[in-house]
Amino acid sequence: MDKHLRNYIIEDAKSLAAACDVLHDATMDLESVEFDEGSGNWSATFKREFFEAPELARLERKILWFRKYSFPYCRSRLEFSNVISHSVDDKAKIQIFPFNEVNESQDGSFVFDFCEGMSITLKFSGPPKGILRDLEILEERGSIWGWHDSNPATKGGER
Repeated sequence: MDKHLRNYIIEDAKSLAAACDVLHDATMDLESVEFDEGSGNWSATFKREFFEAPELARLERKILWFRKYSFPYCRSRLEFSNVISHSVDDKAKIQIFPFNEVNESQDGSFVFDFCEGMSITLKFSGPPKGILRDLEILEERGSIWGWHDSNPATKGGER
């Protein structure tokens, strides 16, 4: 296992929000969603920007005060063990969606909002229980332009 990979334990709404903050702007293929109603297990796979290891970021280019940094992507899996219901509202029908945020609704369910008009609603038997598990660092890299001292990996993941 790669020493850079992380696990984020989810035990309640607060730790769910923290894990989802890591997933902000990560893409998810709707076909990766799995739900076993009998066991309550639910999971989905995401591809996200991996800023957690500064040594994996590279300075690619310098132009005056600007710098172009590249960083790897990571494949991560969000898993829950106590889901009692699951629904998908997919208005765009485009299959791959960037994740935006999670919100708790008045009925106690959690709505995972994605860009392009897609959302997933999960109802849990009690507080959410699960894990966000980094599976692998991918060869594919993303990049970002910034000022001379704006390496996203050394700035706590700020984009």
